[in-house]
Amino acid sequence: MANTEHLEILKAGVDMWNKWRNNNKNANIDLSEADLSGTILHRANLTKSNLSDTNLNGALLSMADLSHSCLNGSNLSDSSLLDANLFGANLSRAQMGSATLVRADLTDTNLTDSYLTLADLSNAILCRADLSRSDLQAARLSGANLTDAILSEANLSGACLTGTKLENANFRGTLLDQTIFGLTNLETCQALDTVEVIGACIIDFQTLRASKNLPKSFLLKLGLPEHYIDYLPDFYGHSFLFPAFLSHSWKNKTFVRNLYEALIGKGVNVFLDEMKMKPGDDLFESITKGIQDYDKMILVCSKESLTESWWVDRELDRVFAKERELFKKHGKRINLLIPITVDDYIFEWKGAKAEEVRRYIIGDFRPEADFEKSLNDLVHALHVERPDVKPPSNY
Repeated sequence: MANTEHLEILKAGVDMWNKWRNNNKNANIDLSEADLSGTILHRANLTKSNLSDTNLNGALLSMADLSHSCLNGSNLSDSSLLDANLFGANLSRAQMGSATLVRADLTDTNLTDSYLTLADLSNAILCRADLSRSDLQAARLSGANLTDAILSEANLSGACLTGTKLENANFRGTLLDQTIFGLTNLETCQALDTVEVIGACIIDFQTLRASKNLPKSFLLKLGLPEHYIDYLPDFYGHSFLFPAFLSHSWKNKTFVRNLYEALIGKGVNVFLDEMKMKPGDDLFESITKGIQDYDKMILVCSKESLTESWWVDRELDRVFAKERELFKKHGKRINLLIPITVDDYIFEWKGAKAEEVRRYIIGDFRPEADFEKSLNDLVHALHVERPDVKPPSNY
């Protein structure tokens, strides 16, 4: 039963409660079995409190400190725990249906046998949390961190795990039905072959691509055709997905978007990362990624891009170094850089790598040029000396 004094102070308001706790740091807080439904406890200091079997239905607990508290059997249905600190808390058998736990810290929590149906755990931290036998039906776990979490015999039917971190998560006997795995990595997850699937699930290509060596039995249970599973490794390579990376200055984005659409129309799956198209960092970040991951790189030359001399010299060195590596490996020159120009600046550019760049055939996309002809020439250049990436066939 709750301590009457503690309960009266808490009901007097969070400010008074927090002040009292600050002056009574060694008090053993007992609020067990109390009715605190609908109570405003925003930023309340409830660390190391006994809240077992407490009714907190609809309570406002955003940014509250509940770390190392005992909440087993408590009713937190429809409560708001936005940004709350629940580190090391005991939430075993807690009723948390439709609760908002966005960005909550649930590290090292005991959530065994808890009820979390329709709960919003987006971007929550659940590292090392024990969710054994928990009911997570239709729960939102997008962006949540479940590293080393235990999901043994948990019910994830209808749950959304998009962008969820699942390193070393334990799926022993987990129940899946219409569960969504998107933009995540299942490679290090444990006991995937033991999951129980009672209905078709969704797993996107990016997840399959990131998750090497998944148990075939797991993929079959999710509903993937066997032949599709057998062919998957042949589609993992960047060079198969995107033969070229389109590197450009943010100031040329209108032209680049039109070129991208034209290349797609020609059947060229060129990669364009518009999320990095902002002044100051697009060239450095995008071309570095392009050099590492993609088969060839289209460099849109313009006054805006080439005047970034601090970037051009260093990054072109990387391109040329990779070409030299390929020459040693194959005994012939393989051009990775395909420069194209949208103005005359490349021909008067005085940069340190200017002469080396001008040794390449430069695609002409200046306003007066024949766009369609230049486009066809570019498509041809992209497919020259590409690796044979066709999957094997028995037919």
